Amino acid sequence: MAKIIKPLTDSQVKQAKPQDKPYKLADGGRLYLYVSKLGTKSWRINYVRPIGKKRATITLGLYPDVSLAQAREQRKQIRTMLAEGVDPQQQKIDDEREQELLSNNTFAAIADDYMSRKRNVSPATITNNNRQLKRLNKHIGDMIITDIKPIDVLNACRTAEAQGYYETAIKMRTIAGQVFRYGVQTARCERDVTQDLIGALQAPVTTHHPTITDPKELGVLLNAIDSYEGSCALVNCVMRYGMTSTLMLVLGPLRLVRLKDGLDYH
Repeated sequence: MAKIIKPLTDSQVKQAKPQDKPYKLADGGRLYLYVSKLGTKSWRINYVRPIGKKRATITLGLYPDVSLAQAREQRKQIRTMLAEGVDPQQQKIDDEREQELLSNNTFAAIADDYMSRKRNVSPATITNNNRQLKRLNKHIGDMIITDIKPIDVLNACRTAEAQGYYETAIKMRTIAGQVFRYGVQTARCERDVTQDLIGALQAPVTTHHPTITDPKELGVLLNAIDSYEGSCALVNCVMRYGMTSTLMLVLGPLRLVRLKDGLDYH
């Protein structure tokens, strides 16, 4: 005659104390509470593997993190899996691997991987890209990249747009697109969803400053540059790049202008 096991009560589980040796408190259906010499309590269940028919034990969790009711629910799920020919221990391993894979497929994780490979890029570009990624990660960093929709990226970019940072919003979309394309290349997503956002963000208003063509105004500019006491590097930059187009535009008229007619530069 089979031994009848009386189910445990919450009080028995709670009041179980450590002894000289580890011991078990059975709840029936091969589920039991294992109490270690140090008093640690864990739920365990014995079963026979569907393939190979070998005995095995699986730990369901520690008490009180896993209550008696929760342990019984897990026992029910395990019995269902066994009836379907599924090894619960192998299933647990597979689930943990899948979870680990998913954790490495977040937008933030892929962005970090992408940026770590950008070695032939200037420090200024790296800093700027990281700044935009930091903004994006606040909204989509923890999301699995395959779960991210165009609207998710758009909403993230519009947080900058709402502050009047239109160029920043566009930069955010640009770097997000680079991350998605890297995700496609590394088989972690199928497409770059930011392609659907072209034209969705407000373009910054560009203010064009007119070229100086009047000789008198050019003289004023040259005097201002000559008397500037700030960074020499800035002056050199202006003279090298900024003045080139101006001088080329006024070079023709200037050769016909006498100094006394307008160009007053010392």
